[in-house]
Amino acid sequence: MDYLELASDRLAQYRAKHKLTDLEIGSIDALQQKLEQRVFEIAAFGLVSRGKTAVIKALSGNGEQLSTVDDRGQNLSVTTIQNPTSKIQIKLIDTPGLDKVDGEKSAAMAKSIANQADLILFVIAGDMNRLEQEALAQLRLSCKPVLLVLNKIDLYPEFDRAQILAAIRVEAARQAILDDRIILTAAQPNAVRVRIQSADNTNIQEVWEQPEPQIQDLKLKILDILNREGKALLAVNVLRALAQIQQSVSQNQLASLPPLQTSAAIMFTCKSIALIVSPSIWLDMAISSGIDVAILTVWGRGQNLTRLWLWCSSIVINSLFLAALGWESSLSQITWAGISLPLMWRSLQTELGQSSGLGKYGATPIILSIAQSMPKGSILGRIYCSPKTDAGNDVGMEVGV
Repeated sequence: MDYLELASDRLAQYRAKHKLTDLEIGSIDALQQKLEQRVFEIAAFGLVSRGKTAVIKALSGNGEQLSTVDDRGQNLSVTTIQNPTSKIQIKLIDTPGLDKVDGEKSAAMAKSIANQADLILFVIAGDMNRLEQEALAQLRLSCKPVLLVLNKIDLYPEFDRAQILAAIRVEAARQAILDDRIILTAAQPNAVRVRIQSADNTNIQEVWEQPEPQIQDLKLKILDILNREGKALLAVNVLRALAQIQQSVSQNQLASLPPLQTSAAIMFTCKSIALIVSPSIWLDMAISSGIDVAILTVWGRGQNLTRLWLWCSSIVINSLFLAALGWESSLSQITWAGISLPLMWRSLQTELGQSSGLGKYGATPIILSIAQSMPKGSILGRIYCSPKTDAGNDVGMEVGV
């Protein structure tokens, strides 16, 4: 299965078949470019002084580094490197400390970058405090894979390190992060004193030496993820962004519907006039059903309206049933129109509100298809992505499969 091609085709189809704003078109084009360039974004989060920047620098090596400012005015450090084994371009994003800005800005920034990222590194440097626990829980709502990076392990003796790791595993298990997602690093180890002496022992001196970063386990873990399922993760995250656009389009379309009372009154009047003028009950039925179909066609174009079409079919069947019973009077037909129109209108509103991402050009079916195709034990296979909660927010959780 070519995951990137599937995602790219769905982006192109949705762009071509729907009337979108310039902003929505620009967002889809940016997602298309992300796929074409195969840009896999890794964002590092954590509190101040946990070593996020050191971790990013140690991972980047000789990558091309630049500074940028996001749309909320926060400074971000972005480094781009190439991964030749998977032919994926890696973008490393170093974010400000989550406790560096005020609560609302911090939460908004974290949510924005987490939604953009394909993989999240949550960097800690010891036992997690309450703020870190809450921040990690919020980041996990982005439905992105998370690696929990225990940095600065060189500061702890082996016994203390084991105790800290045990406590972290308890909290990680509570947040459904498996042990293989907890990585130990020392991205910028403290300098150590080294004694140097000449071969003839006549010259002895002590110098401070900077050890190499202990980052190899994290590098190997990231490369393993990229090589095994990097394309699938990239495709799914692009499709989740498309699903958010589709949700916005659906909400805008729903908001454009006129009020129920006004619409029902206008349609009821049109139906009543048509039914009174009509010379036969069978023509009454055709007019009534035709108006219902026209309503659905106009207001539901581009949406997944399976249940509404079933509702429309039931209206036709009911009209035939009433005709067979001999309800030949215009009054009876008008009465039925008055009952059916408000019910159909409410069904239309409900269906439009629930159809985001699920229609012919929706992103959700492909997301589920990709996730189900992944082998047992994969990161993507262990992420359950519910497109929306009742409140309209993304949900992500780990499941042990």
